Amino acid sequence: MTLKYSHIHAISALLFLVFPKSGLLVGSAPLYFSFAFGVFLSAILMLRLIVSEGEVSHRLAAFLIFLATATWMINFPSLAAEGFLKIAQMAFALSAIWAVALIAYPIPSVKSLRSLLLYVKWGYWFILFYAGCQLAFGPEAVAVKNVTALYEASFDEILNKHNIIRGMGAENTAKTFSTYQNGNLFSISIVMFLPIAAHAHRSVLAKVAVFFLGGVFCILSGSASGMIGYAILLLLAAACAAGSSRISKSGGTVIMVFLMLSALYLVLYGIPEKLLALVEYRVLDRDFSDNGRWVKTAIWWNDAMNNPLKLVVGDLAADVLVYEILPLSIAQFFGFFVLFLFYGTVWTSLKPLNLTFFKTGALAYLVMSIGEGGYWLTPIAYLFGLNLAICAAIARFSQQESCSNSPSRSVFKQG
Repeated sequence: MTLKYSHIHAISALLFLVFPKSGLLVGSAPLYFSFAFGVFLSAILMLRLIVSEGEVSHRLAAFLIFLATATWMINFPSLAAEGFLKIAQMAFALSAIWAVALIAYPIPSVKSLRSLLLYVKWGYWFILFYAGCQLAFGPEAVAVKNVTALYEASFDEILNKHNIIRGMGAENTAKTFSTYQNGNLFSISIVMFLPIAAHAHRSVLAKVAVFFLGGVFCILSGSASGMIGYAILLLLAAACAAGSSRISKSGGTVIMVFLMLSALYLVLYGIPEKLLALVEYRVLDRDFSDNGRWVKTAIWWNDAMNNPLKLVVGDLAADVLVYEILPLSIAQFFGFFVLFLFYGTVWTSLKPLNLTFFKTGALAYLVMSIGEGGYWLTPIAYLFGLNLAICAAIARFSQQESCSNSPSRSVFKQG
């Protein structure tokens, strides 16, 4: 049986977006199916990057992967001295850089793109629906072990590890995390794929529902970076609607309807107490200067100043890792050359100066990642690579269609 592009799209959406934490425990270590498939797909697409012609982003990605792998090998002796767990941890970090190969994800035709967008659209609705079920019935009641959550003995392991906001009111508050086991990762996936999911709908009301419910669950995720990312996303979407004649009609309509319905909701019902409390506690009343990640950044920078070679070849064996802040973590792990290549690859693939609505999720994520990117945690690196590939495909086929002046009912007229 031949594996068709639609099959690859279905598997990618299912593992990366819908059930990213499905898998098995090997001893006490998690083996996520999304990670295994992501590594396999990255390896296959690396070959495509090597033979690619004409795509600047593909050539940069190939060089990025080569340089990051070479840097990892240079650091291997110091990793080996730290033991197997450190080697495994940094091998996982290298695999996240390899995930950039997903910019060469196979979307050869408009039909293939429509198929992928369909899977992404319904996958996006599923993770919101499942999060709603967690709110209604409790996260443990709807959990399916090894499918929606991966834990050893008790579901409390997931709740207590990442998903409790402590010190908020008289009782601790649980985050909403859907199938991601982590509210921060859930909010990142919402922000990153909200514009693409909205783009995949023809109905203005459906687009508004994607925006509104995405915002609600960003807040309920309890993630400060998710809330900030959603605000950035709205600003970028409004800028797109105001500045692009191609989407100003539909995009502007979505923004206006969204704002009017939100205002009407607040007038009739007021701001729900829990949503307001979460925004105040996690963002408005929070001192972001008093944060452990900035302390870790200072430790890394002082260490790098004492040994400037680490700015070139990285320091994978560092005792203190600045893994939350994406640009700094890439510089710490692999050095500044890899950092520049990473953002150069993203820039040439996304082409952000040609700002269009469907690109705003990736751009909002890049801003979010300065504070809390989650890039090194499954499945964010693969979602980001897939997002870049979808944005590039929409832009490519949209340009081809505008050049041919085709009146066909294409996906590009959807948002």
